[in-house]
Amino acid sequence: MIEKLCHSLFWLFALLLVYLAVRVSAHNREGEPVVPERDSLGFIPYFGAMEGGELVDTAANRLGGEVETLSALFDRLYTLETWYDRWGRSGREPFPGGEPLPDSLWRGLSEEFGDVASEAENPSEEDTRENPSAAIQEDTLSNAVKSEVLHPEAEPSAGLLPPKENGTTGQGSVTKDAVTVDTARKTENAPDRLLPLLSETKSESGIYPRPRPMEPPAENYPFDPLREVVNILQLGDSHVQGGFYPNQVRVRLQYRFGNAGRGLLTPYRLMRTNQPQGYEISSLNEWERSRCTELHPLQEVGATGAAISTGDPTFELVIATPGDPFQRITAFHHRQAPLLWAVDNACEIGCPWEDTPTMTRIPLRDPADRVVLRGDTRDSLYNVPVFHGFMLENGHSGLLYHSVGINGNTFAALARQPQIIREAAQLMPDLIIISLGTNDSYGRFEADQIADRLSRVIETCRQYAPQSALLLTTPMECYSRVRSRGRIVRRLNPNAVRVRNVILEVARRESLPYWDFYAAAGGEGAMERWYKRGIARADRVHLTPEGYRLQGEMLYQALIQAYESYKRGRNMLPR
Repeated sequence: MIEKLCHSLFWLFALLLVYLAVRVSAHNREGEPVVPERDSLGFIPYFGAMEGGELVDTAANRLGGEVETLSALFDRLYTLETWYDRWGRSGREPFPGGEPLPDSLWRGLSEEFGDVASEAENPSEEDTRENPSAAIQEDTLSNAVKSEVLHPEAEPSAGLLPPKENGTTGQGSVTKDAVTVDTARKTENAPDRLLPLLSETKSESGIYPRPRPMEPPAENYPFDPLREVVNILQLGDSHVQGGFYPNQVRVRLQYRFGNAGRGLLTPYRLMRTNQPQGYEISSLNEWERSRCTELHPLQEVGATGAAISTGDPTFELVIATPGDPFQRITAFHHRQAPLLWAVDNACEIGCPWEDTPTMTRIPLRDPADRVVLRGDTRDSLYNVPVFHGFMLENGHSGLLYHSVGINGNTFAALARQPQIIREAAQLMPDLIIISLGTNDSYGRFEADQIADRLSRVIETCRQYAPQSALLLTTPMECYSRVRSRGRIVRRLNPNAVRVRNVILEVARRESLPYWDFYAAAGGEGAMERWYKRGIARADRVHLTPEGYRLQGEMLYQALIQAYESYKRGRNMLPR
């Protein structure tokens, strides 16, 4: 009897030790982000939170304020959507917008189209900062991620170009037969066994858009695609510079309304800072950088809020967008910058009529996803090699989404350098999205001063881009580093919600629409919830790539919700 009692006490004591060990381990990991498990949405399981409400307040995820001012933009988008619904969208994407696929579809696509390429995220870290919140501090991910479904066997698509009388399309050697073949392949983009799965995963919220028409159009495209190009410009800070947030908006909008090209690109690598994925601007020459966040930049910055300059008499720039060909480059530069020409792909047209003193169009003879540009400063009149950015277009009708982000950017930096908006106005944007405020919430907070700076930015936009609609966005809740009892700790930044309130007040006063990301992300306590789900960085200021993609999806859904409302009103009008 005594032996049995001792045996039972021994096991009870052992279980008590195990329980205490588990409790201590859980307590030690309390501050660590929980790594979420993959669910039915595959790589990014957070889009489901838009319906469940765990991370996103769907009721607040909408455009507010004077949404009616976007009617001109929506009217142009409606024209594009109607045209593409009739004639089909170009490209060979097996799934819309590079969005996450269910695991079963990943396996199916891998079998059907071969291995899906992966990309590793290795952004460089910014070196010196004006304030501690400015830089995106991204650790190198140990595993490659599937960020987009790349086009297998991608070719320059000529499917949108109408054939000329001689049987060519106006793109060099592409023939009318090539157009027919490209059109006929539209139904081969996804295997038949995948179509039911696509329709099952499609939701009313539009996470997965409708599949392409099963039957290809029998006619050729009825008009020159270049007649309809919608431009959207987003001005922002480090949240935008990282690329994941604006790229999610871009690929979603371009799938629905047509892909007109990669848009405006900033030479971040030559500035020795972090760069978005999907493109590369490189050079063997040595370049100096200038940014709008500097009080006294070395060179005057332009449309991208940045500038690069070199002292070499001759130089080369390599622009590459693997798998995403383009046919025209637009360089933004100093008024006395030397002329650039495309090595081995120069077009016979020397100076298109659209050129301005700070913007030069460089048409290419053939579509390409890699071009070498060469310049020579030995001309005494044009010997200031200062360049701000490069816009890439593919010649198709559709949408261009230009994202301009600079680490540490503020309303003050944008207000004191109006030439940024003046040069960016040459893009003829239909919509300008102003996504700033995070960095303005650090340091001494003065609501009137921030409101005045934002009003000056709005006034500059209206002065140089009167045709453009404006949309203001608010920043998410964030934390700041403070010293407490001799050590640095992170605490909630109380100015974040104050900046948000200032932006909303200015939007109402200026009769502008706004997207309140602060509220849509969950309001108070949202950053900690996002961090515990593993989609916010440890600094509680920046998000992870998955978090930024969710933010981009949220902005897209808010825009589409307003657009669908516009369509319902339009369809109710008497014909």
